[in-house]
Formats: sequence, structure tokens, C-alpha cells
Amino acid sequence: MMQEEIRIAWTSALRSGTRAQGRHYLKQVDLEGNTEYCCLGVLAEVCSVLQSSGGYQSGPVFFLFPDWDSKESQTPNLEWCESLGIDAKLRNRLMEMNDGTDMSEPVDFSSIADYIDTVL
Repeated sequence: MMQEEIRIAWTSALRSGTRAQGRHYLKQVDLEGNTEYCCLGVLAEVCSVLQSSGGYQSGPVFFLFPDWDSKESQTPNLEWCESLGIDAKLRNRLMEMNDGTDMSEPVDFSSIADYIDTVL
């Protein structure tokens, strides 16, 4: 089960309107300095675990978990998620809600926060 203070900090950050929602990356900063997050990227930032990929002069900077085996993967590792009370099914559901699927549109951060409050 997720610690209450972490859940509250996470859902508050999602509802705050201070972070733009992005897709497919935990956190990304483009060349103009615009920053976007996935809902799990907001959680990772709340927990202070993101590290910059270093980026490229001609491309965006991506933020990753420091212990990932592959920087190509943008899926938070299951061990970290489980340590916070998020199993594989919930992790995948949150990614689908954030990014959308072939059969569904992305869900906004506020609605994702409402969902988190019901399941954690």
C-alpha cells in the first residue's frame, strides 16, 4: 500500500496545474524549455528519483530512473513501483490512461488523480 503522504503529494501535484501533461516519457524538456510529464513522471519527481539523460544539442532532454538497465525504456521499473504499492497491472493502467491507446484517448491529470485516490 502506498504511504498516504506520498499519495497526497502525488495527486496534489497532478491536480496543481503546474505541470504540463506529456506522452511516452516520464519527463521531457524540449529545445524551447517547455517541460512535459507523464503521471508516473510526476510521481518520480515527487519521490526525487529522476535523472537527466543529458540530452543532445539538437533534441530534447529526457529524464530517467537512475537504475534502469536500458535508457530506451520509458517504463518505470516494477520493483520501484511495487515499493510504492503500485503493481504491474496498476502501473500499466496508469500509463494507458496518461498516454491513451489505440482504443482510448489520454485522460487528463486531474482525472488520473481521482482514479489514484480510488485505488490506492
